Amino acid sequence: MTGTKPLIICDVIGSTVILALLLLGAWSGAVHYPETSKKFTELESNYEHLRTSLQSTNNAIRRKTAELAMLQEDIRVRGSLPNRSPVEDDLKRIVRMARNNNMNLIRVAPSTEKDYPEVTELKYTVETKSRFEDLIGFLKDFEDAEFWADVTSLKIGSQKNRRDEENQRQTNEIGVSLFATRDTS
Repeated sequence: MTGTKPLIICDVIGSTVILALLLLGAWSGAVHYPETSKKFTELESNYEHLRTSLQSTNNAIRRKTAELAMLQEDIRVRGSLPNRSPVEDDLKRIVRMARNNNMNLIRVAPSTEKDYPEVTELKYTVETKSRFEDLIGFLKDFEDAEFWADVTSLKIGSQKNRRDEENQRQTNEIGVSLFATRDTS
C-alpha cells in the first residue's frame, strides 16, 4: 500500500492546483469584468467606426477614380490638336459671319506668320465697312463661335464721304489670328 500513497498525494496536489487556478480565474473575471466588458465594447465601437471610415474612403476613391477618368478623357479631346488645320474653313466662316452682320467686306489679306511648337499662327487683316452696331454684333458672334482663332487688333475708322455719314458706315480693320497645326514628324 505504500506504493499508492505517492499517487494519492500527487492527485490531491494536482486537484488543489487546478482548484486554485479555477478560483483565481473566477476571482479575476469577477474583479476585472466591468473593465474588460468596457474595453470590449470600446473595441467593437472602434471596429465599426474604422469599417465605416474604410467604406467611405473606398467610395471616395471610386468617385475620384471616375472623375479622373473623365478629366483624362476631356484633356485627351480638348487638349489635343485637331487632325487637320481648320484655317480655310474658319476663314470662310468668319467672312460669312461678317456678311450676316451686315458688314461689307473690302478685303481679306494674309499678314504675317509666327511658328510655335506644333502650331503656326497665321495673321489676316479683314477690312470692312459697317455701322458700329454691326461691328459689335460681329465681334460678339466671333467670341461666341468655336473658332481656332482670335481677334488680335481692331481699328475703327471714320466716315469717308457724305453718303457714309448718312448711313453711319465706317471703314474698320480687324486683325485676326488663325492657328494651324504643323506636322512635326
